Formats: sequence, structure tokens, C-alpha cells
Amino acid sequence: MAPHGTATHGDTDFWGLGVRATSDPDRIGFVTELAIGYRRARSFWDDGTELQLTKAPFEARLGLGADVRLNEFVTLSPMFTLGVGSFEKVESVSNSAVTDQTTAVDQSDGHAWATLTLGGYFDLFGSRR
Repeated sequence: MAPHGTATHGDTDFWGLGVRATSDPDRIGFVTELAIGYRRARSFWDDGTELQLTKAPFEARLGLGADVRLNEFVTLSPMFTLGVGSFEKVESVSNSAVTDQTTAVDQSDGHAWATLTLGGYFDLFGSRR
């Protein structure tokens, strides 16, 4: 059995700046999205212990997809996204006690991901075709 019991849930936050460009916002257009930022990840166990992964000074994300305008108010946007980053600090938090899980000789933990999403957005006043 794991020392902290069963993992119950986890979450991750990404704060960043990005740009998004489309070749034709009024019909069907190729869309590109690029973002850089900072990430934090956390895992929680049923005994109250929390694992925090922080100090991710550089996260990058690249998305490629399409904007498909259905009508003057609604656009669907399927997108494939690739991302990379690393965490330099890993801490365990239990009963308000913080324990550093890394030492000076440890290397940072690199990670990467790929997603396929379907987003949508709505123009309140409609598109000017």
C-alpha cells in the first residue's frame, strides 16, 4: 500500500500569455495558437497529504487546428495541441508541514503532453461577413 493511502484527485494550473491567429474567421480557416507561461501541479491523498510540483519557469504550448463558422454567431474550433515544460521543485505537504522532496543534486522533471480538443465560441453581436 502507498505510504499516504489512495490518491484521491489532482489538478494543474497554467498561467501564460498567448497569441491565436486564424486565416479566415468568417468561414473555414486554419488556426494557430502559441502560448508560454508557468505551470503548477498538485496531487492529493485520502490522508490529507498533498504533493506540489512547482517552479516551472517555462512552459510552452503550440496548437494547430481550424475555425469553422457555423453561422454568424457560432464557431467550432477543433485543435491538436503539443506542450513541453519542467518542474524544478517538488514538495510534500502534510498537516501544514512542508517537506522538500528534491535536493541540490536532483535534476528537474521534464514533461510533455498532446491533446485533441473541440472548442466553441459565440459572437454576441454576430459576425460581419
